[in-house]
Amino acid sequence: MYHDLKEQQLILEQEARDIASSKIYRDLATAVRQGRFDETVYGNALLKTYYLPIQSKIEEYLDSDLKGFTKQTQNYVKLLCNDSKLLAYITLQTIVKVLAQKNNNVKPATLARAITNNLRIQQTFNTANEFNPKLIAYLGNEYRRASARRKRSLMEKHLLEYQDTHNVNTSSMEVKAGSVLIELVIQAGVGLIETKKVWEKRSSKYPLLFVSFTDEVISSLANSYYIPDTIALYPPMLVPPTDWTELKKGGYLSVDFSFVKLKGKGRKVLQNADFSKPMSAINKLQRTAWRVNKKIADIIYDVYDNNVIDPSSPPTLPRLYGGLPSSVPTNIRDVFEWKDWVENPTPQQRTEWGQWNRKREKISVELDGEKGRRIQYLMTMGVVEKMIDYDRFYYVYQLDYRGRVYPITDFFNPQSKGYVKAMLEFADGQYLTPVGLRWLKIHIANCYGLDKMPLDDRVKWAEDNHTMLLNIARSPQEALSSWVDSDSPYEFLAGCMAYEDHILGNKVHLPIQLDAVNSGVQIYSGLLLDKKGAASTCVIGQERADLYREVADLNNHKLEIGDYPKFIEFTTKAGEQRILNTIVEATSLRGKFTRSMTKPNVMTLPYSVTPQGMMQQNLDIMDEYVLEQKDFWKGDGWVVNKVWTDVTLSSINEIVKGAKAGQVYLRDVAKLHNEPIMWHTPIYELPVFQALYNTKQLRVKTVLGTLSITETLDESKKSKQLSSIAANYIHSIDATLLFYVVDHLGADIGTIHDCFLVHPNQGEEVRRWYREAYVMVMSSKPLEKFSNELDPEGKIEIPYINTLDLEEVYKSEYIIS
Repeated sequence: MYHDLKEQQLILEQEARDIASSKIYRDLATAVRQGRFDETVYGNALLKTYYLPIQSKIEEYLDSDLKGFTKQTQNYVKLLCNDSKLLAYITLQTIVKVLAQKNNNVKPATLARAITNNLRIQQTFNTANEFNPKLIAYLGNEYRRASARRKRSLMEKHLLEYQDTHNVNTSSMEVKAGSVLIELVIQAGVGLIETKKVWEKRSSKYPLLFVSFTDEVISSLANSYYIPDTIALYPPMLVPPTDWTELKKGGYLSVDFSFVKLKGKGRKVLQNADFSKPMSAINKLQRTAWRVNKKIADIIYDVYDNNVIDPSSPPTLPRLYGGLPSSVPTNIRDVFEWKDWVENPTPQQRTEWGQWNRKREKISVELDGEKGRRIQYLMTMGVVEKMIDYDRFYYVYQLDYRGRVYPITDFFNPQSKGYVKAMLEFADGQYLTPVGLRWLKIHIANCYGLDKMPLDDRVKWAEDNHTMLLNIARSPQEALSSWVDSDSPYEFLAGCMAYEDHILGNKVHLPIQLDAVNSGVQIYSGLLLDKKGAASTCVIGQERADLYREVADLNNHKLEIGDYPKFIEFTTKAGEQRILNTIVEATSLRGKFTRSMTKPNVMTLPYSVTPQGMMQQNLDIMDEYVLEQKDFWKGDGWVVNKVWTDVTLSSINEIVKGAKAGQVYLRDVAKLHNEPIMWHTPIYELPVFQALYNTKQLRVKTVLGTLSITETLDESKKSKQLSSIAANYIHSIDATLLFYVVDHLGADIGTIHDCFLVHPNQGEEVRRWYREAYVMVMSSKPLEKFSNELDPEGKIEIPYINTLDLEEVYKSEYIIS
């Protein structure tokens, strides 16, 4: 049986590798000449439909007689590839891959450069194959064990003599040539892609231009298993992954990945580093076997396929029950009143037009986002279709450069959206113990939205609603109103079904989720031994503290007593000094702050969010209120946001002093360095290399308009180093806590950074190991280790608060729950 699964696994890896392999570039000409589009990865879904008219349009372009700069661009396109068939194929394939990889919204310059890059690669292989075919065969065999991306890079180094170079500004000409090809695809009239302008921020002077799939294309993808990127959709494994033993040895049977995703100089600096300690934890994580929860998958299919609109969704953004994207694209004219005079308003209509247009833009942005969610759903269900008939499968994991853990399989994995997690369950079930039953009930209450209640109250709620839970499990469609309004509907439904399994005497396969409470502030509190911060985030104590609510309450108190900025002073773009009174706006916010209004700011403060970043978070919340027609504030929206942000920042700094002091310390140490910096995490000795570089912007005129190109330079950018250090260091400590828990639990487990997915029977055990992990890590004095590496002379004093006794952590009831 194992050997049969191993063979099937190798077939799946071959399918994925064929997409990533550089062989695809060498085979393109043959595939086009022989008409084998249906054998290529995208031919079945898209190429058959769109290839011929696009090829015809490109052939017309190549044959046209142009003048001046347009002629220069045409010549460059011809130098890259003068075969309209191959040119159309590579252009079409690149568009599909890049749009899918970037979740359907891509800047034209990015897409243009991707097209010309693939054309240059093809050109190099064609030239080399013509003059030295034996070299191509030799190199293909020599680098057969290299990853696809590295293989292509290594081979190109050997093929430099075959590369065409031209006396042109390569960066700008690449964008111009790629933009022409994008425009030709649009002009072909096949309805594959479209361009759109979006104002991402209210303060933006100009809209941003994006390229995206049309709604028709997104719908058609439902009929294909669709792999958007060379890495993105390597499926789960049907046999246990190979243990990681070296940086580039482990995971899939026949596909090479790196244990740590490294970029640029990081590859060279860390190529010989010792990763054995974190590898031991990740190897255990990879041994957890999963399967598809078919009951939940059937419900999700039913809701999506029948486009069952949730009547409580915003009128301008219809969604399906459980938050699924609608399966039928929404036309803005069907949900928003269109004005006959919109294209040419009179001077008297300008003010009304401005208000109307701002609303239209908000709705357009949301509908564009829905396109991305729809394509993400289709990609997810493509993997579900692959895995649904297998009794067990496994995930391969790798680390980012901070140590955070990610599955290589995108979309359908334990770290995805709620409806995706609901479709995943452990392959090996267990009969519930009394402890397991208690934690299943807690999990069900958490998914319903009661995760702030005391644990005993959550258990009691589940027991009081015993009949409702069973009714939901037995007849989900008939009991729709009982579960769709819960916080995480499909996870709640999966919990109800697991509860019924237990009642019937069956094994339970459901993973419950245990979350740390604001892990960023938790970590700062331990690093600096800050008792107040620890109490506010449940690191110590027997009560369920709620930092978000605490900040919201203090905000309301400050507004009540008048402790807020009464005036806002600023300089206009014209250089004029302005002063605005805030009384109207502040009064309208009084008593209105909720935990959901403060949560984004509080969550991201440990990661050095700026006041401007906080304002953008708050603007997103305000836009959501407007979209749902629940806006309650008065006065100028910008002033409301400014008061909101200033008061929240003041409240956070009063309640959690350790987080702010920790950020300042980390930045001050980073200031000592002008080059990339590296530190090692406690216990697991993971090397973290932070290298951030300056970029420069080029503006290029193309047929799509003037596009901006970003180029990375060799010099380190100190401002980026400083702004990133706090987030990256906290993430590296967060990863250490995760390694420790996985290493010691010895049971099936999934991870989502500061959250753990475990069988209900292990609910109490994982909490015990998390407390121990926290104490062990913080007792090792991580900041002293950091200081010894990056500030050996001790120029910056560690701002210990020293009010926290780590022994108290062992008695915490809610540090993770």
